[in-house]
Order: sequence, then structure tokens, then C-alpha cells
Amino acid sequence: MVKALQENPNLVPKGRVKAIIKKNMKDYCGSVNTTKAIKSSENGWKMFEFKPADDRFPMFYIRTFNVSSIEGKRIQVAYDSWPNKSPLPLCHFVRVIGNIGDSRTEGDVILLEHNVEIKEFSRKAYECLPKQGANFSIPKEE
Repeated sequence: MVKALQENPNLVPKGRVKAIIKKNMKDYCGSVNTTKAIKSSENGWKMFEFKPADDRFPMFYIRTFNVSSIEGKRIQVAYDSWPNKSPLPLCHFVRVIGNIGDSRTEGDVILLEHNVEIKEFSRKAYECLPKQGANFSIPKEE
């Protein structure tokens, strides 16, 4: 295939999806464009466009009741579905990461996008540390 493409650059690779073996159920980090609601309901929710931080993924639609809590924030969302007549997939809110542009927030987004968890260590993990606390140093033999 590669050799054929090198010999004739006008060839266009084509293919067809036969089956989906495993769904990608990862969470996505990004921000919501809150300037314009796509859709509203009598129940009080509004639908907005969510733009993932990673440009390889499509934009999503997200429904929310409380726009002010996600405005100007980096958030984490999870994929729900992609209805037949919808131009974009649907997602739901998971958590607020922090303010857009904040260096800590942007670092956390990079970690989360690479499946590195950013939770605080548990009390049990801290109990495993040596009792010297801040004065601890690694012995020379180690």
C-alpha cells in the first residue's frame, strides 16, 4: 500500500468501518463556549458546545442547568452518545478542573489527558512515609 502511494501520489486511500471492537470511554478535558446556547428547554437546561483541549477529538454538546459554574473554566466531561440526527456527540459534566489560563489548571489538563490522576494522596499513603517529615533525606547507601 505504501509503495503504491509513493509511486502514484494521486491515489486516495479508502476504507470502510466493519465493526467497532472496543469503545473509547475516556474522559475529555476542555472548555465550554457559553456565549451562545445551542438549545434551551422548559426544564431550565441549556445546551452548549464543548471544545476538547486535544484538537484530535470532535467538539461535543453538553447540557447544563448552571452555566455560571463552568464559564471561564476548564472542565472534564464524559462521552454519552452520538444520536443519528445530531452533528456532534453528547457528553455530560464530570468536574471543574480550574480557571482557563491558570498554569496549575493547564498542567492538570495535560496530566488528565494522558490518564494521570491528579487526586491528593490518601492519609494511608502519607502514613507510609518516614517519620522525619521535611527533614528526611535518602541515605547514601540507597
